[in-house]
Amino acid sequence: TQAAILVDILADTELILASDRRFLLGNWITDALQFAQTETDIHFYNFNAKLQISIWGNNYTLGLFDYANKFWAGMIQDYYAQRWYVFFDVVMKSLIEGHPIDPKHLGERLFLEAELLFFMLDTKKYPTTTT
Repeated sequence: TQAAILVDILADTELILASDRRFLLGNWITDALQFAQTETDIHFYNFNAKLQISIWGNNYTLGLFDYANKFWAGMIQDYYAQRWYVFFDVVMKSLIEGHPIDPKHLGERLFLEAELLFFMLDTKKYPTTTT
């Protein structure tokens, strides 16, 4: 299917980006965490570093959706691919059930099932060296 082809492209893109240190999410997160002095600080800086390069806010009404998005290794796998999976699911259900896609419902699902999970992975250590 076309969805499977896109998933393969995303996986390949992740591998290609991981081969260049300039495209590693781990470097961005590590730079942000250098200011942390407590466990609370670690979560705060990690959350904000990820927020800045993804949705740039806490809802879709700010007008800055994906304002500073980055295509970095780590982002593809844990953020963009997850959003595509949700999108594919919503589209398939819409086609099967014969109703149009509700943009509000799609946005809610994207946030709850993909974007929020990216921020909740704050203990994941992203590589800072190439593979």
